[in-house]
Amino acid sequence: MYVCSDVCQGKLKKDSVVVDEVLEKAYPVATSVVAKGCFCGKAVEKGTAADVTFEGHKVSLCCAACAGEFKKAPVTAIAIMMNPTAKDAKNLTDPIDGKAIDSGVVAIYKGHLVHFSSYANATTFEKEPDPWMTKLKLSS
Repeated sequence: MYVCSDVCQGKLKKDSVVVDEVLEKAYPVATSVVAKGCFCGKAVEKGTAADVTFEGHKVSLCCAACAGEFKKAPVTAIAIMMNPTAKDAKNLTDPIDGKAIDSGVVAIYKGHLVHFSSYANATTFEKEPDPWMTKLKLSS
């Protein structure tokens, strides 16, 4: 769910009932995500696929185990499914402020999926990504 700021995001995270109500209004119908395969890299086959819905996006995954993993970091999983050649940087701290990442804040730059602690830091990264890519020791 997109919000206007990190402050609003923090408020939403504190109240799951409000989040559920907002999501229901924001996404009354789920749209299927068209992807070449599961975020784990395997093909999604009819009969064994597991469907998961996240913020109005219906995703088909290869198995129930991946459905469980998807729920841990859905934004990362969808980003990888939509950009199958992207390599997850798997950074656990934000390259800009050193804080722990928020699993819902990512950017893809030159084939790398980078994680951030806040939307403000993702915006800072997008303005001039190369120094941060260097800090992460990723080719830019």
